[in-house]
Amino acid sequence: MNELTEYLILFAVWIGVPVLMTQILILLIVEYLAIHT
Repeated sequence: MNELTEYLILFAVWIGVPVLMTQILILLIVEYLAIHT
C-alpha cells in the first residue's frame, strides 16, 4: 500500500464522515417532524 492510496483513503474518510453525519441528522429531523405533525 503506497502513500498515495493512504492519503486517498484519509481524504475519503474526511469527506465521507461529515456527509454521513449530515444525512443522519436530516433523517432524524424528518422523522421527528413526521411524528410531531
